[in-house]
Amino acid sequence: MQIRDKILACFAGALLLVLLTAALTAWQIDQVNKTYRDILEERVAATSEAQKMLAAYEYMTLMMRSYLLTGHSEYRKEYEVQAARLDAHVSALGRLVRGAEDRASFERLAAEFRNFRETYADPIIGVWSRPDLTADEKRELVSTITLERKGTVRGLIGATEDFIQLEEKLLRREADLGETRARRTALAVVLGGIAAVLAGTGGAVFVAGRIAAPLRRLEQDVVRIAAGDLTVPELVPRGQDEIGRLTRSFNLMLGRLRESVGVLRGHARNMDEARAELQRQAASLADGLMQTAGAAETLGNAVARLRAFYQEQVTDTVAKVNRAGADAEGARNRLGGLTETAWRSMTRVAEELHKLDECAERVTRIVEVMNFMAIRTENLSRELTSPAAAAREIDTLTEQVKGALGEVTSLAAAIRAHTEEVIGAVRENVGFFKELQGAVQDTGGALQTVVDEVQELAVETSRTGTLAEEIGRPAQKVLQAAKEQSALLEKVIVTAERLRAMAEEMRRVVTGFKLPEDGQENAEQDRPPAG
Repeated sequence: MQIRDKILACFAGALLLVLLTAALTAWQIDQVNKTYRDILEERVAATSEAQKMLAAYEYMTLMMRSYLLTGHSEYRKEYEVQAARLDAHVSALGRLVRGAEDRASFERLAAEFRNFRETYADPIIGVWSRPDLTADEKRELVSTITLERKGTVRGLIGATEDFIQLEEKLLRREADLGETRARRTALAVVLGGIAAVLAGTGGAVFVAGRIAAPLRRLEQDVVRIAAGDLTVPELVPRGQDEIGRLTRSFNLMLGRLRESVGVLRGHARNMDEARAELQRQAASLADGLMQTAGAAETLGNAVARLRAFYQEQVTDTVAKVNRAGADAEGARNRLGGLTETAWRSMTRVAEELHKLDECAERVTRIVEVMNFMAIRTENLSRELTSPAAAAREIDTLTEQVKGALGEVTSLAAAIRAHTEEVIGAVRENVGFFKELQGAVQDTGGALQTVVDEVQELAVETSRTGTLAEEIGRPAQKVLQAAKEQSALLEKVIVTAERLRAMAEEMRRVVTGFKLPEDGQENAEQDRPPAG
């Protein structure tokens, strides 16, 4: 039953009570009217019979006196007819008498009528019927009987007056009783109306309480949920009305909120783990960048030393060769081709040294960029308060680190290639000087010094190439760490997006749940922020 049906049923019950009270009132009024009618009819019939009885008595008395005065038989016959009518009226009046007091008064009146006929009327008539008496004797005897029994007539008159007074008294008593019944009926009507109103009000209050109790509990539970308390027990739905459907909707929303909170807590734990892993990877990346920057700086220093060494040694070697060529006049023709070949090799070495110088400058710039990115990564690893924004910035820095490491790797490869070219040229020069040493034995230890210096130059160049190979290993390590960090950042971004989606879903669930108007404002104020 819906709430509207319950309210209508309550009003219908109250209306039914009012109608029942009205019907009872009408029945009581009808009973009062019927009682009045019965009383009036009985009293009117009794009075009418009494009046008819008195009229018959008077007419009978008149006929008896006429018979006494005249002695005609016609008057006697009429007397007997009126006596029969008087008996009939007395019998009819006896049937109308109900109460004990009425019955006693009636019995007295009937006895007086019988006594009047038996002790007064019949003896006088009997005197006039005696043929042995003369008229004077009959009159004298009638006068004697009349004087002797005059109390009989007075008793009959007194009994009749008493009966009439009794009827008047009973009529007044019945009227008073009717008024009492009318007052009682009016009081019963008032009390019945009050009872109907109280019953209707009580039913309305009961139904309103049954309707409002789940709403009050629902409002309290919603306030607790808005405060963050999800330990609220589920409500027990009762009936199929709006309150029952609202209770089921609330239980469904509460279950979905609990599931969402459980998933949200799981994502929060994953987010914390990802944040810790991100901090670890950021610290590892910063260490790798610092190591790469240190190795690149060492490489730059080695290239600078190699360039200075080459400039100094090549200049000294060329000068010594020129002096050796000036002293060995006899071997000039033989050394001409070798000297030209050595000069070309030295020129190529100089060009490679110039390229190494440019690589050293680029390495210096990359070292500065890597130092900046290492400091920025370390700061971000300490300030991971907003995972999504930090993840995007670290992802950008990771791409920059990848580019810088790629450039370092290409520079290391270029340095290695240039160093191999220098080593090849130096080896050619070593062969040349060895051949030159075999050709100009006369110059003694002059060229031996040049050969030793060139061999030292080759050793230094080999060391620089080895250093270029070593710088590639931390660069590869940093690249691997950058790849792992990129994957972790993608996971962090996905987790952040899921958290935002969960927050939107929770807001949609809470917004979709309809509450009473009093609780809507609180629900809007206590709604959690998105994300």
